[in-house]
Amino acid sequence: MNVMGKNQLLLWGGEGYSIPIAFSRQPRQSSKIKRICKQCEKIFYVKLCRIKKGRGKFCSKKCLNEWKKTKSIKIKCPYCGKEFITSKKYRRKFCSQFCYLEYKKEHPKKIKKICPVCKNIFYEYAYNIEKRGQKFCSNKCSGIARTTKVGKSCIICGKSFKVKLSEAKNGYGIYCSRKCMGVDRKETAKGKRNPNWRGGGSKEYQDHRAGREWEKLRIKIYKRDNYTCQICGIKNAKFHAHHIIPWRISHDDSLGNLVTLCPKCHKKLEWKWIKQEKK
Repeated sequence: MNVMGKNQLLLWGGEGYSIPIAFSRQPRQSSKIKRICKQCEKIFYVKLCRIKKGRGKFCSKKCLNEWKKTKSIKIKCPYCGKEFITSKKYRRKFCSQFCYLEYKKEHPKKIKKICPVCKNIFYEYAYNIEKRGQKFCSNKCSGIARTTKVGKSCIICGKSFKVKLSEAKNGYGIYCSRKCMGVDRKETAKGKRNPNWRGGGSKEYQDHRAGREWEKLRIKIYKRDNYTCQICGIKNAKFHAHHIIPWRISHDDSLGNLVTLCPKCHKKLEWKWIKQEKK
């Protein structure tokens, strides 16, 4: 049997009969597309794979360089004063990285700060100080400030307790508990000092609602309105007898000034009156 190479195929035509046939791989046909040069408008052909990658716009490097000159401008380097060419789209400020680094050393954008924990001087960008509130020189100092506690005494009961350093600096750590805070707030947020103050008629109004006459009048209004909210029309709810003109202003309990409302609609109307009174 004949020894065949890699490019030969052995076909058997019968017993003891062989035909060695030589063949070679056909060259791959590359698909080229007709293009027009952006600079000289010359017709040339480019492979499809190059067009997909964003290439094949110029017929030669010479045309590419000439086109770049039309899209570039001359700029003076702010450090060395040397003129250089840069593109209009991606404009550079410095002629080299050396000039950029030297200029950065002479004109630092960082601000001098003192760490409140270790008292070391450090420099930080103005953006981080203004937007992010950078106070510490490192994460280690930041962690110490979060975990370090300072001794404080309660202004109500005089009990000593500890609070975080960051909370103490922001004005917290006045009370030892919510109970003491409630006791102090009862006195400091009382009467006209309370933000929800409406003129001091709340006690009088509650005495008025506690009477039996108001209870009878309320049921009378519900029956008149057939136990239905007069705004949304809901039935089988926990209704409220609403004063059209608030009782604290009019002291009017007449049937024409009362209407049946559900809690949701009653709350909306009350907030409208409160906003008007604040104005």
